[in-house]
Amino acid sequence: MRPIRAVILAGDSEKGDFMRGEKIKNKAFFPINKRPMLCYVLDVLVSVSEISEIVVVGPQRELEPLKQSYDVSVVHNQRSIMDNVKASKFGWDHGRLLIVTSDIPMITVESIKDFLAQTQEFDDELFYPIVRRAKNEEVYPKVKRTYVTLQEGTFTGGNICLVDANCIDKAAKAGERLIALRKSPVKLANFLGWSFLLKLLSKKLTIKGLEQRVSSILELKAKAIISSYPQLGTDVDKDSDIDIAEEYLANLI
Repeated sequence: MRPIRAVILAGDSEKGDFMRGEKIKNKAFFPINKRPMLCYVLDVLVSVSEISEIVVVGPQRELEPLKQSYDVSVVHNQRSIMDNVKASKFGWDHGRLLIVTSDIPMITVESIKDFLAQTQEFDDELFYPIVRRAKNEEVYPKVKRTYVTLQEGTFTGGNICLVDANCIDKAAKAGERLIALRKSPVKLANFLGWSFLLKLLSKKLTIKGLEQRVSSILELKAKAIISSYPQLGTDVDKDSDIDIAEEYLANLI
């Protein structure tokens, strides 16, 4: 397995987020059962043996204290998500980056290890997990997610991806656009092309067709990985998500 650097995106939000009636600048520090959401993500990643090192990208002054508890490097956040990713790959051009958002506190070691293990079967350059709707609703029946119906079934996407570090620069511009549209299936399909949109709306789009179009736009080889772990995509965006996360994580103690 090629060396993997985990990159946690914990940058400030330009617009801010409303959590339990309060506008906050950075969800990474929002407390879940009195612990910052980011710490749950770190607890998992430090326990994944396949990960060689961890970089956290965000407000440097607020993140520096993490070094007292975790073996991590801190990179000050840039102006955009892709700029953050580019900044995080210093000295890592021949390895892979496991990019993880800081708002998925329910991820598990097993979910990450399973995803990484599945990627070893292929020689692609970008891997992205997708989870079947039935599995997501089985584990988190109260969570509302955005779904896309393909020929192979109905799926939701994850909040992580694995990418070859040396592909980041050439894919940055298109990648920024894809990230911005990732939670709007129709807008995303419109960006990807009208024929793509028609196939999506008629439910004739295949996973392979999706992979081919993303590969063409990003100029790299992309692969969707079907995961049975909804934890990879269950982020905390609203009050109901906070309640679910607090209950779930409290039961793990």
